[in-house]
Amino acid sequence: MNLNHHYISIVSHGHEMFIKNNKELNNIAKRDDVTVVILDNLNSKSLSDICNQNNFDYISNNKKQGFGKNNNKIFQYCYLNHSMGSNDYFIIINPDIIIDNQEFQKIVDFTKLHQPSLFSINLFLDKNFEKFDPNIRYFPSLLSYFNSFLFNIGYNYNKRKINEPINIDWASASFLGFKSSFFQTLNGFDEKFYMYCEDIDICARANKLGKNVVYIPYIKALHNVQQKNRNIFSKHFWWHLRSIIRYLSNKVF
Repeated sequence: MNLNHHYISIVSHGHEMFIKNNKELNNIAKRDDVTVVILDNLNSKSLSDICNQNNFDYISNNKKQGFGKNNNKIFQYCYLNHSMGSNDYFIIINPDIIIDNQEFQKIVDFTKLHQPSLFSINLFLDKNFEKFDPNIRYFPSLLSYFNSFLFNIGYNYNKRKINEPINIDWASASFLGFKSSFFQTLNGFDEKFYMYCEDIDICARANKLGKNVVYIPYIKALHNVQQKNRNIFSKHFWWHLRSIIRYLSNKVF
């Protein structure tokens, strides 16, 4: 394999149609320097067939697992089944992310030249790349976190003012790349986070080791995100609450 092989990690929770219709992902999977691995959290026969038809590696769970644990499982799969090297890259991508081959080549070029320990790119919420996804943010307090969740009042960076790659506090794991050796140094995601804040936590632990997320503003992708239930009575709210308390507790203690 070439130096800086790129392993794309995608966890599906019933996202068969997103993956099937993502022609750009299929094109990227044809590259010699890319391996796409999809973990099926629902053990779906239809997704297995889609992966077989599109040159994606397919693995599944017998029971549902959390986001961090699933991505750690994919990392171990890449390490054991593809001999992933220390200079290779492990890139976590949500199934609703669409990035074309030309933009992905920019990632390959950037990682080859700069060898970042971890990085993210510029996500947008529309196909015209006009509406920014607030995927890069400052480390939160309890108040700022829930202002963001409940009222969409962000503690995010102003992307309009960023024109060159910069170091940031943390980036959403909707798109988050790691040098594989550094992901190992971090021991991957903390699997005690079932859902939410595992990305804040892993970026904070990287920060403690003197490594920041490198945000690359000129590499663009579409985040075809579905609206989550922000009601305080929803299960998502309580998952958020439990996760942010764990993150802040880890930070203090």
